[in-house]
Amino acid sequence: MIRKIGLTALVCASLTPATAQADTFKTVPTNGLTWTRHGVDAAAYARLDRLAGTLPRRDLKFVLEHPRHATQPAAGSSSLAQVGPGAVAAFKWSNKDETGAWIPQGITGSAAAQDDGLIDGHRALLASWYQDIPRSPARISFVTTDSLDGATYNSATLVIPSGGTVRPITTHAGGIASYQHYLFVAETGVGVRVFDTNYILGAAKLPSSADLNSPYVLPQVGYYEQAAGAGLTFSFVETDRTSPALITGKYADKRDNRRIVRWPLDPNTGLPGPQASGAWTMPASNVQGGLMHSGRLLAASSYKPGGGGIGELVSGVPDQPAQHWAWPDGAEDLHYAGTSNRVYSLTEKPGDRIVFAIDGAAVGLTP
Repeated sequence: MIRKIGLTALVCASLTPATAQADTFKTVPTNGLTWTRHGVDAAAYARLDRLAGTLPRRDLKFVLEHPRHATQPAAGSSSLAQVGPGAVAAFKWSNKDETGAWIPQGITGSAAAQDDGLIDGHRALLASWYQDIPRSPARISFVTTDSLDGATYNSATLVIPSGGTVRPITTHAGGIASYQHYLFVAETGVGVRVFDTNYILGAAKLPSSADLNSPYVLPQVGYYEQAAGAGLTFSFVETDRTSPALITGKYADKRDNRRIVRWPLDPNTGLPGPQASGAWTMPASNVQGGLMHSGRLLAASSYKPGGGGIGELVSGVPDQPAQHWAWPDGAEDLHYAGTSNRVYSLTEKPGDRIVFAIDGAAVGLTP
């Protein structure tokens, strides 16, 4: 589900792709596609250091190695039968999160953050969640995925420094991306929020109104805001490690040809530059997640015209015919793990909230 929030969201599938269609990710101009960084500077880190003087600072290794929840096998999930390319691995969340108020949206992982796909020796996936209420807060789950069978996880509320304490951020968190120690969270009408995973803070000393019963909080260190007149919507974000960049794009209900945009990342700082380096229109509507790898684009849609209530996954090289596969109803963001050549996604439907992976080769991706 996509819902716009301000700055302070069973049909069995064929196992073979549809015939290449006369549609494409069409290259479009990047004129005016710029954004401005706010924060992520000495002053912002000074605020985080002051918070860390009161709240215990934890690293990702600690969070991954001290889980509070366990995943479950996804056998019997109706969504798995809708994965056109075929799922190669999957899990579902704990019983509480399968049907609770928190709804999964974005996904990324250690394979986007690091060349070797490891964080302190662990493979990890990260998922964002929101609640379907006005001014929803958001949280991030850190999942230890050395094996998807028996994966465990912990969660942190996304917060913003406020005086000497923190308050939950109002955001849909419809997509997330990792690069080095940064976590980028899509902010619908603005750009992306920036968090530093070196500053995960223990929440035991905070009131429940601040941590929302999560054991940790992750405070914002800054954000990127699109230029006036750029006309972009940031429904999702993912990392392309082939030539480091963030990939952002727009969800639009039953309106195709919305833009997906590439923002180069500086491998020295880990942060994006001010100017987009590429933009394309997507041959699908209702796009919930997108990515780029080695020049090929993928877009995951929750609506397939005439598809009987399922979505579609679209893959293609810009300006060449695209291919389409059936995709689960309720599927959200995309994440590419180059270390395994897998594409991950996750579904939001209560009672069938799964994380699943497909073989990237099945949709034209090569490591």
